[in-house]
Amino acid sequence: MLKVYDFYDKLDKIAPFKTAFGFDNVGLLIGDMNGCVRKVLLSLDVTEKIVELAIQKKIDLIISHHPVIFQAQKNIVQKKILNIIENKIAIISAHKNLDVSKHGVNYVLAETLGLQNIQTLSMSYEINQYQICVYTPFESIEKLVNAMNKAGAGVIGNYIQCATYFETMGQYMPLQNSNPYYGHHDHLVKVNEMKLELLCEEACLQKVLNAMFQNHPYETPVYTVIPLKQSSPNFGLGCYGDLTNSMSIKDFSVFVKDRLHAPFVKLWLADKNIDLHIKNVAVCGGSGSSLISAARQKAEVFVSADFTYHQLLDAAMPIIDAGHFYTENPMMEKLKNIFQDFDCDLSVIEHSEHDISSMRWV
Repeated sequence: MLKVYDFYDKLDKIAPFKTAFGFDNVGLLIGDMNGCVRKVLLSLDVTEKIVELAIQKKIDLIISHHPVIFQAQKNIVQKKILNIIENKIAIISAHKNLDVSKHGVNYVLAETLGLQNIQTLSMSYEINQYQICVYTPFESIEKLVNAMNKAGAGVIGNYIQCATYFETMGQYMPLQNSNPYYGHHDHLVKVNEMKLELLCEEACLQKVLNAMFQNHPYETPVYTVIPLKQSSPNFGLGCYGDLTNSMSIKDFSVFVKDRLHAPFVKLWLADKNIDLHIKNVAVCGGSGSSLISAARQKAEVFVSADFTYHQLLDAAMPIIDAGHFYTENPMMEKLKNIFQDFDCDLSVIEHSEHDISSMRWV
């Protein structure tokens, strides 16, 4: 029988919960990690309407993008939360961790719009990175590198199994009760060694260190963990890429509307001709106004949502506001594919079932 933890663990592998920003609230927000799961509902939001639908379908677990509980609660009186608890429905929310992941919201949006050569738009300064340095005998270097890479170290952008190692010399004197790999008690030992250096994200730091200890031949490995003050190439907000074929801004706007199943999109031309052909596109699911400057450096048009009046006036590039829901919701189908090997009943909230379907424009 599948447990809530199985879904949490798989999500954590593609979008580590530790990569969410400090103000965020992600992970298992309601429920028991050991709870049994037969039916799962995937929904961008957890509203009263969605909860009622989940109750009707006898759902055991809801996986959402937007957290059902965002700010600290001093009491639990909301009907929605009470219904969730009463019906023993577990809630896992993957918010900013799913935004900054290369398997997440922004890359799925780019793929949905048919972009090629997709890259991260703005590298994340919020993700803590570390350099791990460890000394090891020559004959152990390959085993150690492989184990630490497998645990998550050595990922740099589109490259994996990255490592640096070079020859060095060390010394030590084994004391009584020690179990030295080389040398004898109370004698100074000088040995040729390899110094291994790898980069590692905070989300997998402990796993990498565990792998190092488990695969190192020394009784007491000599190592350092150095925090780095630089952006991570492995996580970031937004992305950009190329259309297979160039098209006019007008035609691309219609294409975006159709691909995202949006009732309409808002187009800001920024003094550009609507028939101007474009090929380079930047995207950000949800609210992407903070990335306008970055988008302008990489693309000819920016697709996102939630732009204010003044943000549009100040933008010096064409912007397509396709709506918060419509730019993020493609991720739900991707999650269904991610969990397709799980033996359970998976369903995704359709546009018509979501609260946003009741929106009217008059």
